[in-house]
Amino acid sequence: MSAIIMDAIGKLYQNFFDWAGGLAPIHFTFLLRALLLFSLPCVLCAWALASGNRTTPLQVLCAAVGTLLTAIMPVDKLTITSRQARGWLLLCGVVALAFLPGIFATLVVSTVGMQRKVRIFAYLALFVLFLANLFLAWRQQ
Repeated sequence: MSAIIMDAIGKLYQNFFDWAGGLAPIHFTFLLRALLLFSLPCVLCAWALASGNRTTPLQVLCAAVGTLLTAIMPVDKLTITSRQARGWLLLCGVVALAFLPGIFATLVVSTVGMQRKVRIFAYLALFVLFLANLFLAWRQQ
């Protein structure tokens, strides 16, 4: 019984990796840029909090610097050819993007009400960027 289940899981992963390997490069560029857009400001804000400075202007400055650094990184030139690497990047990236906007809001703003507004805005911005990516990929085909 367990051999049948392991074969089914193996086929599921095989199909997923085949599908991820066939995705257009623009989708991975979007995924990497979105991960950087939320993770780099989170890392800078966490560093500022760990250093002992808990002021909101510093947190906003760290978030702005992280966002600007993300904008200048040449992610478009990165090419991932391995279908396993593409599959794991897609899987881990989608899971990370499910949580990073919430973490970002918690690190940038100190009050709960404002955190909720920033969290909603971050998820909405991620959704709009995702739709724009789908539109751009459709136009390129």
